[in-house]
Amino acid sequence: VALGAALIVAADVISGAILDVFSSPDLHTVGAGLFGQLKPILTLLGGAVAAAAGFLVFNAFLMAVTQRRREFGALRAVGMTRRQVLRLVLFEALLVGGAGTLAGLLSGPLLGQGALRVLKAVGGPLFSAFGAQTISPWAVLLAAGVSLGVALLAALIPAWQAARVAPVEALRESESASQRMSESAKRSRFTFHALRAIGAIVLLIVLVAWLTLSPPGRWVQPPLDVLLTGGTLALWLLGWALLLPDLVGATARAARGPLTRLWGATGRLIADNLARGRLRVTLTVATLALGLLLIAGMSGFIAFMFDGLFGPTFQRTLDQEIFMVTTMDPLQGVAGFAEMESLALPAGLVDDLRAALGDRAQVIPWRYTLVPELEFLLEDYFSFVFPHQETWQNRAWVFRFTEGDWEQAHRWSEESPCVVLIAPLVAHNNAVALGDTFIVHAPGGEVPCRVAGIGQPYVNSSIIIAHDLTPFAPGEPFAAVIAPAPDVNRDALLANVQAVTAACGALHTFELNAMTDMILEVMATLDDTFNAFLLLAIAAAALGVVNTTMMSITERARELALLRSLGATRRQVQALVVGEAALMGALGGALGLVIGIGIAVILPLAYGGNGFGLPDLDLWRAAAYAAQPALLNGLVGLLAAPIICAGAAFLVVRGPYSVKARHAPRTMEYAPGNTKHVSLSKTCASTPPARS
Repeated sequence: VALGAALIVAADVISGAILDVFSSPDLHTVGAGLFGQLKPILTLLGGAVAAAAGFLVFNAFLMAVTQRRREFGALRAVGMTRRQVLRLVLFEALLVGGAGTLAGLLSGPLLGQGALRVLKAVGGPLFSAFGAQTISPWAVLLAAGVSLGVALLAALIPAWQAARVAPVEALRESESASQRMSESAKRSRFTFHALRAIGAIVLLIVLVAWLTLSPPGRWVQPPLDVLLTGGTLALWLLGWALLLPDLVGATARAARGPLTRLWGATGRLIADNLARGRLRVTLTVATLALGLLLIAGMSGFIAFMFDGLFGPTFQRTLDQEIFMVTTMDPLQGVAGFAEMESLALPAGLVDDLRAALGDRAQVIPWRYTLVPELEFLLEDYFSFVFPHQETWQNRAWVFRFTEGDWEQAHRWSEESPCVVLIAPLVAHNNAVALGDTFIVHAPGGEVPCRVAGIGQPYVNSSIIIAHDLTPFAPGEPFAAVIAPAPDVNRDALLANVQAVTAACGALHTFELNAMTDMILEVMATLDDTFNAFLLLAIAAAALGVVNTTMMSITERARELALLRSLGATRRQVQALVVGEAALMGALGGALGLVIGIGIAVILPLAYGGNGFGLPDLDLWRAAAYAAQPALLNGLVGLLAAPIICAGAAFLVVRGPYSVKARHAPRTMEYAPGNTKHVSLSKTCASTPPARS
């Protein structure tokens, strides 16, 4: 719970420190468009870790309720109502969630500061400067609400089970639910498990066949693309969740022979014990799988977003021989903005460049504005503004049409005071189609604009072409794009540009490729940072192993003492407990790898690129790109999960729950009546019985 809350707070600290570099209003507008996606993605990671915490809380309270059935029965016998028992357990969950939330709110700023230092270390000049590291009150409220909500929801089912305990439970001896179950109930339960497994297998086979034969990403449009993708992912997770208990049993049966050959009776007990505590083991494996699928799935999601959806808009600029003149230096990354006061070019610079270059190049001023109706995904995402009389060469990299073309857009721009070129997602948000006119709320008032094209703009920013720029209040251009004419000496042209800009102060002239490379490098650095945060999900899963191991040792005290009395050494009993944890880690890692790669592949196949103006997106190629980092990170997690789980269990068995401290041979109770005790002498206990 603390990790989930800390990640949400750290997301606010990181994004705020980066955006605070952009001090002036125009710098902040551009920075929010370029780096605004950091906060929602990091917040999503925090919510995912909080969801993993929910599994731990559910597991802990479910096992606690099972162990305390006689206690709850006694409370019911002395007059406590079911509602009071329900409130009792939920209040305990509230205390647990409150403690975790408080710890997360206190450690979140430290986690954010540590992440910023990592960005400085691995990002080089790209992230060499940050602004103030503040925390928004909304981030604190969100972290508290998510953490407390997860804790209460996770404890709701165990609390309901505790409330249903009858007073007669106080008179019963401690016995498991399987011992109290009748033969007919056991047969019904077996039938239910078989039907559940068959249904899960059929669901997964149908889902895979549908995505393989007819990927919906080829035809789905907004907003159905988001709903369809979410539903497909939910079915994928549901199928594996239904199949997980049977996979635990199958793994135990499959591992029994190899483990017996490797470690004899200890190996056989490891496999057998995995199948005995089916519910507890299933929940622990689910927590481990959730941590691993978060790493693999989120890696695939980020690769699909950056490479599959945003990548094509940057790739179109790589083969363009175009110069840009701006007040920022793209080679310095975020740090370059810290020394700037404004993005605006000096007044008259565009005219001076046109006079100096003549017919050898076109000089196109680039302006931006904020229009709520034209935002793409993020709030306050900027749009580009061009005057009607401006034309430019190499227009394909500026906007790629899926509906309409440049000739038609030019004709409509002659007839209308304002035309816009927008992405399909923006068109859907405004319920408009090609040729429709709708009202946009520009900074200077309402302006009727006609949709002259639908497709993919550069950096997904809508393009406004207007006769009168006054309502959009763009001010001076933030960049001058210089498109050389064919067969022009580019070195001589660049020298002329630098001669003009040298008299205007601190200006930077560079090829458009340099800015594209900087953006791609920033994306790669952020991808590594996300992976580092995702490792915290494995830490949460390791806590689940500690929880399960402690419960297992507590419940099996008599069994472990019996093994010691029959000659098992402390080392063998410790190996038994650690081996069970490692086997759970291996199963959870394998499931997380498979499910995470499936998520990475499902995203491109189900979502497609139509909402981003990419109807011809190669879905299988995008799926392959998304699966590569998911596979790599998932394999690392698969190798690390058994080691982490074994280490966590080893700390438990060597600590206060150690076999040495609690399960010596002389503590074994006499089984038949629970009224006598056997006191074994040291000589007898130290002499193992002969093998039959």
